[in-house]
Amino acid sequence: MAGTPPTVAVTVNRDRYAPGAPFTAIVRAVDPDTMTETIPGGHDTLGRNDTVTISRVDPLSLVVVTGLDAAFTVAATPGGFTITGTAPASSAALAVTVADAQGNQTTATCPITVVPPMLVGVDTAITGTQQIAAVYAAHQTLYPGLRYMRAFGPPTKGIPGFGVAPIAEMPNTATPHVSFKDTPTAALLGGWLDGVTRKAFLTAHHEPEGDLTVDAYRAGWATTQAARDAHPNGHLVTTVSVLTRYAEVHKAYRWQDWACKADGTPVADWMSWDCYLDVTDRYTDPATFFAPPLAAAKALGTPWGVSELGALRLASDPTGAGRAAWITDCVTYLREAGCRFVAWWCGPGKDGRTFHLDSYVPELAAWRAAVSGQ
Repeated sequence: MAGTPPTVAVTVNRDRYAPGAPFTAIVRAVDPDTMTETIPGGHDTLGRNDTVTISRVDPLSLVVVTGLDAAFTVAATPGGFTITGTAPASSAALAVTVADAQGNQTTATCPITVVPPMLVGVDTAITGTQQIAAVYAAHQTLYPGLRYMRAFGPPTKGIPGFGVAPIAEMPNTATPHVSFKDTPTAALLGGWLDGVTRKAFLTAHHEPEGDLTVDAYRAGWATTQAARDAHPNGHLVTTVSVLTRYAEVHKAYRWQDWACKADGTPVADWMSWDCYLDVTDRYTDPATFFAPPLAAAKALGTPWGVSELGALRLASDPTGAGRAAWITDCVTYLREAGCRFVAWWCGPGKDGRTFHLDSYVPELAAWRAAVSGQ
């Protein structure tokens, strides 16, 4: 074997993928033995100067690709190769090996980060068993295929349990996100955990900003985490802190005080945000709108979601086409940003205004498409 091995680098076109999402990798490869050399010569028989130009070509080939589950294609491009296919089912290391014509080989690797598909659902704060049953049945008719739904426990009402409304009214395909406002105790949490029958999210005191002190909030989360970790059903429960975009943007609160322990580590497994459009002159671009929660989640290093999403139809948008487009753009952006779940708030706002979509044709169609497209 002779010559010099090629240099190889590989990059992917996204920082994260859903399983099976379109995938592209760029392989840049250079072989030092491919070159053009001009050799000065002497004099020929007639006394003329003579030079010789030699082109040394050492063709490269991509001989091994690992890290992808399904079939893929390889195309030679100037300076290397392009690999196209679909992302694997879970995160992996993409490894490519390039060989030159002399048999020299070089391998380069690149991580492929794969996140689970985003769960899409609805939220409501309806209480009362009969009303819950009716509303949840209506939601399942309006939005077939719901994968995420909330269950709220108001102050003094404990933690909504499995086997009773509202969780009993949810489809089995939906992951329940259970929120409660009572002070966490080992007894309260232990009783609830006894009844857990499938995977669920649990939030201790959602939207805490201004409700209680940071120390009390952190203490409640410490109790919640300890109870979950010690219980046989704890492996079914993912804890999620829930903050508000409004408080982060418009009030003197810092997400670090609520989402973090005193030592800076997360109070819960994941974090989530309740996000409502807070301007009346435009539908804010999703990248700008979701910048605060996305920045917080990246800084904290945890998976994240949007537990409540809402926007009223603007006066400048009489047909609702603008709000429908905004809904679609938000869902697309959140998926690409690695958001794990999102729910539209199907409930009241201030001054009797409602965020329900059932009487708004284009907006309803947009959220139905979001639910069916997960």
